Amino acid sequence: SGVQTRPGICACGPSYPFWTAFIVDSKVYVCLDRGGAITDGYLDLWMPTEAEAWEWGRHTLTVVVVK
Repeated sequence: SGVQTRPGICACGPSYPFWTAFIVDSKVYVCLDRGGAITDGYLDLWMPTEAEAWEWGRHTLTVVVVK
């Protein structure tokens, strides 16, 4: 999308348009990135550092799509 990454941004699969909002773990994330490895059914949540991303790891969570 050209928007700089920051808190509240996620990458989502191609079936969701940019600016789709998701509620994940009581936080709102907006899809503004794709990422080649992100497929439908998965989100890549922004983290401030690579270390925090590795510490968070992968989770299976309930996600609410806000339309």
